[in-house]
Amino acid sequence: MVREAARGVLVLVLVAVVLESTGRGQPALNPDRIYYRDKKDRDGAPKSVEGEIKATPVGYQILASGSKVIPISPIDIVRVVPAELPGIEQKDLIAVGLPENAKDWEKARLGYEELKKQTKNTAEKTRKFLDFKLATLTARTADATADDAGWKEKTEGAATLLSQYLSDHKGGWEVYPAGRTCARLQTELGQFENASRTWAKLVNNSDVPPDLRQEAHFQEVDSLIRAHRYPDASARATEALKSAAAGGPKDRLAICQIAAKYADTNPVDGVAPIEAEIAKSKDPMTRAVGYEMIAELYLVAKKPREAMWALLWVEVVYNQDRDEVVKAMVRLAESFQLQGDEERAKATRDKLRRYRATL
Repeated sequence: MVREAARGVLVLVLVAVVLESTGRGQPALNPDRIYYRDKKDRDGAPKSVEGEIKATPVGYQILASGSKVIPISPIDIVRVVPAELPGIEQKDLIAVGLPENAKDWEKARLGYEELKKQTKNTAEKTRKFLDFKLATLTARTADATADDAGWKEKTEGAATLLSQYLSDHKGGWEVYPAGRTCARLQTELGQFENASRTWAKLVNNSDVPPDLRQEAHFQEVDSLIRAHRYPDASARATEALKSAAAGGPKDRLAICQIAAKYADTNPVDGVAPIEAEIAKSKDPMTRAVGYEMIAELYLVAKKPREAMWALLWVEVVYNQDRDEVVKAMVRLAESFQLQGDEERAKATRDKLRRYRATL
């Protein structure tokens, strides 16, 4: 009886330990190989670790083998090689990833495309992995395209694949980078309405950590302003302000509200209030957003030269956030074109093409 009672206590203790460790979030028993950039050395060689990526209330984390937790930004996740994928042998998975390691994006894309044709397994994990690879590598291939005509066609195709991915696969760490890339391509194509809808999907996705949902909410507002949907932008900014963190996040939304208010009436009158907000902030991203919104007001007022000067502040000085630089360069090329300076418009597009390699 004593032995049976002790055995029962032991079982209860083991169950409690398992439940506790599950609650804390332990690394997978069969961990993936994760390649990532160190945020202190983003231009250095990627690091690698065995573990699992999880979205948590405090952001994305790598739960590495040995119970080590590594906070990670989605922009720093280079590649994930699953430990096992139903229907695909590990040797084939490693082989198809070699051109990806070498940044031969088109060859890598074709390799995954062929792997998908050969794979009969319809497991969600396998479909999700292959769909993500094909969509993101199509985007990489488009980014590396040298001529404007070929770039547009490939970029439209990549945006379609990424948008489809978001519709088909609503969970997992991949959602945010897929959505961010999709919105970036739509912005470069001038499809601001589509970009706002992409960001809205991330705002409403519970698998996206709160800080990134907040960022998506701001980007949705930004895209609505660029799409000239000012009442909608103002309403979404008001909603986002209810949960926005003090400092930069609130300040950026406040700037967007000013832009939305004046763009619909007398755009140039909104420049001074935004300049006052810029002067109050020391945050580089807030200042970048301020100058971008000033540029939007000048573009609405048909003053492309004034818009150009505002955008150059972002490209040259307040260029710490790469997404903001991309948006500024897209509008900068447009401002040159509106001034009839096709040579500088083309030079800006070429510079943007080179800049994509750093994203």
